[in-house]
Amino acid sequence: MSGPVISATSRSHIGSVRTINEDRVLNDEAHRLWAIADGMGGHSRGDMAAQIVVSALAKLGASELPIAPASIDQAVRAANDEIFTLNDRAGSPSGATVAGLFLDAAAATIFWAGDSRVYRQRGETLTLLTRDDRALQDMIEAGVLSTQQARRHPRATVITRAIGAAGTIELAYRYEGVEAGDTFLICSDGLTDLVEDDAISAVLPGAIDDAAGQLIRGALVGGGHDNVSVVIVRIEALGEIEQEAQACAVRL
Repeated sequence: MSGPVISATSRSHIGSVRTINEDRVLNDEAHRLWAIADGMGGHSRGDMAAQIVVSALAKLGASELPIAPASIDQAVRAANDEIFTLNDRAGSPSGATVAGLFLDAAAATIFWAGDSRVYRQRGETLTLLTRDDRALQDMIEAGVLSTQQARRHPRATVITRAIGAAGTIELAYRYEGVEAGDTFLICSDGLTDLVEDDAISAVLPGAIDDAAGQLIRGALVGGGHDNVSVVIVRIEALGEIEQEAQACAVRL
């Protein structure tokens, strides 16, 4: 597969309070596909729902067909159908958020449903590439609630979209060009509810294994009240296709 030269690492921790880790991580460096699914906390079978989502995405790498946004969408829809059917049979709800990254020869495809996140660190700038599907998000963006106020709100963790919560699911997508040195972070809300963006940005430029460990420790020091999972992907160098494309852009 042509494309950028990358390195990747992942970590997942049960946290300090939960008795089950409902996070599931996909780190498929060979096919340049990464994702985190977070089982809906407080619901039965959340860990099973998260595993269904990650397993559906993992099958894309095992297929002989090339991975594309359409195939990612199809995999998540299949996972949604499976979880929704299981919920109907059990008579109780379960579900999972998902956030993921796919790198092809030219760009990054970011996809999500729920409040797991994808960030990009470029130089000294950390950019959130996803939008939380939370009940309070509109109020945060309108300035009615600060991020700190929202964290203490009774509806702080209420999400408005999750895999398996309804009969259909629509993923959100974002497409970004890549540059050498770009570092992407995929994480569950067990990290971002306890670790501020400034602290995330401070550790991401370091060695990715060290950065992953520091982020997990930061969540645990902050209380570790949820499972916490991270995937870090770094663009070490651009492939020939990307270098030629950037050279053409400069000439134009």
